[in-house]
Amino acid sequence: MYTNHNLATDIVDVFDSFLASKNIEIPCADPEEEAERHKNEKGSVSVMEETLIKRILPHSIEAEQSVIGSMIMNKDAIVTASEIITGNDFYQQQYGIVFETMVELINEGKPVDLITLQDRLKEKDLPPEISSMEFVAELVASVPTSVNVKYYAEIVSEKAMLRRLIKTTEEITNTCYLGKERTQDIMEETEKKIFD
Repeated sequence: MYTNHNLATDIVDVFDSFLASKNIEIPCADPEEEAERHKNEKGSVSVMEETLIKRILPHSIEAEQSVIGSMIMNKDAIVTASEIITGNDFYQQQYGIVFETMVELINEGKPVDLITLQDRLKEKDLPPEISSMEFVAELVASVPTSVNVKYYAEIVSEKAMLRRLIKTTEEITNTCYLGKERTQDIMEETEKKIFD
């Protein structure tokens, strides 16, 4: 007989396989250190508990800004970044819009610089805080060099993957609580969502 314990174990195994296939390591705290830390806190809210309360999704604003800044500085950085991420991988929607706009320009064979980018952003009828020269110039100023764009893009990609995993686990949890689907169907859907 297939129990809830079996289902939970199988889902954990699927996630472990996925994380291993992507070389993602989730640090585990030493139980003794955790116990000592909790003992010393004496009722105060721990950093982990505070993070869980706030429920802030994984992201790196610095990496997102650095990707965009690098792409404005160097045409080759646009190609490099677009091979790793898409506009949907950005946590900040405005950066995703700027990213997609630069990819559009490069695909059309047009130059990408502060002027052409601002002009295209204005054509899209976006709010001034996104299409202004100041916003675009600040993104360029946020990164010292475009050489590390691959590294920045990989950070953005990894954070986006973690957000998708969180969304998937929430969907799976809700499906399990509803109890309307067969366990085998839930397992198959879980594998499909994680590995596709």
